[in-house]
Amino acid sequence: MTNPRSRGHRLWRFSMSERRKTASRQSNTPALIVANNLDFPVRYAAWFTSRGVKAAKTAANDAQFHVVTIETAEAQELAARLTEGSIESGSLQLAQIDEALAHELDTLILAAQTIEAEAAATQMTQATPEGGDSSASEAAPAEAVLDAWEALKPGMLVLAADLDRQGKPEAWYEAQIMSLEGPEIRLLWRDFPREGLLLRTRRHIAILPPANN
Repeated sequence: MTNPRSRGHRLWRFSMSERRKTASRQSNTPALIVANNLDFPVRYAAWFTSRGVKAAKTAANDAQFHVVTIETAEAQELAARLTEGSIESGSLQLAQIDEALAHELDTLILAAQTIEAEAAATQMTQATPEGGDSSASEAAPAEAVLDAWEALKPGMLVLAADLDRQGKPEAWYEAQIMSLEGPEIRLLWRDFPREGLLLRTRRHIAILPPANN
């Protein structure tokens, strides 16, 4: 006759084995995508598992890189076409991606940023004290900023960031807008036109007062 306790022991071992397999599958599943800035001429990206999320976010924040949490089928499909990243001595190790994949990734990043901005705006609205009317003080500046961005056009002067190798602004110089292509702006340094065209997003553009244009 089989000892009930030994039978239970086998069941326990089977259960623990299944748990380990499940945990292993989860630990190898992409949970986060990290990509360098849209301004970089060469694009790099990679995915990280749930175990590396915290370290990856910290390193991405230090490098001012973009982070996308994989929560949608679109993000999962895109991550499947990337390689797994790593962190060595606190630096992110990403893989170079082609232009087509970079465009898809940029679309995903901008969509995530839009959602975050809308969520932040909702929280700000909900935090307004009862009886307080924030519309009078916020509507005019918000509309002014929106109008300024919409008024951007070729020929205008703006301030553009001069980026170091890590994509961080080192200084800001006047530049002339040559063309606008969606979220990207092509410019020429006003005082250094021979350096050729440069590509920036709004993140690294500052609008000059109307008198300068």
